[in-house]
Amino acid sequence: MRVLVLRETYDDLVDWIDRAMQLYENFWAVKSWLPVQITFPSGATIRTWYLKGQSYDKYKWHEYQKMIIEEVTQIPWEESYEKLLWSLRSTVDWLKPQIFLTTNPDWVWRLRVKRRFVDIVKAGERYTDEKWNTRIFIPARVQDNPILLEKDPWYLQYLEWIRDDQLRKAWLEWDWEAYDVKGAIYSSQIKQARDEWRLCRVPLEKNLSVYVAWDLWINDYMSLIIFQTYGKEIRVVDSYYNDWEPLDFYISRLKQANYTIEKHYLPHDANVTSRQTGKTDYDILTGLWERCEILPRTSDLRTDINTARQTFPYVWFDQERNKTLIEHLEIYRKERDEKHQVFKDRPYHWPESHFADAFRYMCVASQSLLQVRNHYKASSSDLSHLL
Repeated sequence: MRVLVLRETYDDLVDWIDRAMQLYENFWAVKSWLPVQITFPSGATIRTWYLKGQSYDKYKWHEYQKMIIEEVTQIPWEESYEKLLWSLRSTVDWLKPQIFLTTNPDWVWRLRVKRRFVDIVKAGERYTDEKWNTRIFIPARVQDNPILLEKDPWYLQYLEWIRDDQLRKAWLEWDWEAYDVKGAIYSSQIKQARDEWRLCRVPLEKNLSVYVAWDLWINDYMSLIIFQTYGKEIRVVDSYYNDWEPLDFYISRLKQANYTIEKHYLPHDANVTSRQTGKTDYDILTGLWERCEILPRTSDLRTDINTARQTFPYVWFDQERNKTLIEHLEIYRKERDEKHQVFKDRPYHWPESHFADAFRYMCVASQSLLQVRNHYKASSSDLSHLL
């Protein structure tokens, strides 16, 4: 049997290895290094590694019948988690491939873990997905650990004394709803949208123009938001992102969706010439759809963020087609200075920042559309008065 154990950081991994060897030494297991591997007399092995700064597809040609990931909410992307599953397979008849996950509901990316494992079925019940894979969610609180309570009764009291209400509920009560992302930029706006039922079903209106806001990155995550406007309403009907894919990849997706696009809104760097093609993204998109506009670069990012916050009350999201967009906006947060324990004035650059950038571009573009529309109405009104 081959087992793969993963932790987020090297320090966390060392802690797991130390505790595991206290048990496995009783079974004559031997530990080797680089990477740490625990080998049993039967030939069974446990291989360990950490995830931070590593490629998630490095194990895709391996075979592991069992996999353990501690604190799975620290994995930033669902796609990254699925890449790890590539190596979870078995050519041994009597060994069924299984993955075991542990976590606390107090991390930035807890929402996608909650959606994938917690919300789908009642705790303890088996869930079978469309691929006939099964999942079981087993809640476990500190009160379910009698050995810990017996050996260290003060630990429970420590959890009860935590001053931060959200953290106490997450750690002590295992409450998945209580914990908010610290320093989140749009958390209150998302909450308001949810309370006002603006996260709902938003169909594409054939009589309204379709617009696309882009965040263009070739060597990173690229994202785009498809939206329509009606009066002051901004209707986000679809969105998409991926990484390390050429521009043609996203163009193909838009063509498959068969949108009749009125205009594309591009970031200020869309005029940068590619070394591979000798063209700019603006040139390529203009050659296909003609109507493209490069949004002006603002000197102060906070100005655009404030514009997005002010525009948020008018935004409606198709909840089914924009799950990732909504999630990324909810966890988009400020960078933190851990030394001085304060938040900085700039956002934390992480995968979710790309969707947040596209959202800002959409809000800025929508303000421009509204001004043009109001100007047109005023001009028409003046003309009818003259007539």
